[in-house]
Amino acid sequence: MQWHISESISGISGLPYDNAMLRLRNIKRELGTNPSANDLTAFYHQAPQAIASALKPYGYFKPEITKKLTQQGSIISATYHINPGPQAKVRIASLSINGPGSNQTYFQELQQQFPIKPNDGLNTSLYDKTKESLITTAINHGYLRARFTETTLEINTRANTAIIRLAFNTGEQFAFGNIHFSPTPLSTMFLRRYLPFKTGDPFNNTLLSKLQDQLGNSQYFDQVIVSPQVSDQEDSRHVVPIDIQLNPRKKRNYKLSLGYGSNNGIRSSAQLNLPFINSQGHRATTSLTLAKKFAFSDLNHDKVTVDTDYPTEATLQLQYFIPGKNPSKEMFSVETTIKRTSFYTEAGR
Repeated sequence: MQWHISESISGISGLPYDNAMLRLRNIKRELGTNPSANDLTAFYHQAPQAIASALKPYGYFKPEITKKLTQQGSIISATYHINPGPQAKVRIASLSINGPGSNQTYFQELQQQFPIKPNDGLNTSLYDKTKESLITTAINHGYLRARFTETTLEINTRANTAIIRLAFNTGEQFAFGNIHFSPTPLSTMFLRRYLPFKTGDPFNNTLLSKLQDQLGNSQYFDQVIVSPQVSDQEDSRHVVPIDIQLNPRKKRNYKLSLGYGSNNGIRSSAQLNLPFINSQGHRATTSLTLAKKFAFSDLNHDKVTVDTDYPTEATLQLQYFIPGKNPSKEMFSVETTIKRTSFYTEAGR
């Protein structure tokens, strides 16, 4: 017999409920797709401990858990009613930010928005998220050696209280150092027009991601890797050199396609892309499209008649692109299209 088990929890809601159910589903997943009766029995008895662990991050350390097991055929239902007990309260909560960057707006906002207050119910996820936000903000704005000088999370389960203290030092802010591009058919002077920063600007991780996206969407490269280079020497100078590895596209790219549509009939096209006309980023695309529509009759007989009054269309298109001062946003183009339509007639046979 293939056994199935369903689990349900009552008595709690919100994040504690979500975390408890997540723990149970993880245990259940480990049973596999065909658990034995012994596996399900073990799951039933392990579940209260998993639920109790899931409640601790939210300040519930003394829950009372009542369990019940029912069976209907091959389906086993495990239900758990939770009396979470009193929630631990935060007795002391403090966040201090020191160092050269402590007066920056983004750090002051984090300090002002510190989500943990005295007499709040304990929620350790807020403690973890605050630490993560401080580190992420510091790195994104160039404080690459920021660190915590104190991380205290002290819980007294007897008194049902918690003490939280965080002290953060920003360290010195780093700046962008020398910027190096790997060799490509494009000039370094042109590539620098994609830079959203310059040497000496405060290091900013978001700007690195922006540069990666802009070069990746430029249609010149198959791959773009933007890497900050930090060594002991640059660390002492508080600068971050940037290495940009570019894998150019082929100098000629061809694309062929064949299709059929009810309006245009059989359609074939050939496209040639020239991404490197010169070192200043000029590029071109040319395409030739042929379309022929047929009408068929007498399909139920041995002979198939083609109505030749339908035309053949040939379209030649040329596009020439010239980058502007900011090539990621400005691109000028010149386009010309030549279209010719010819009919198949008796005289043309």
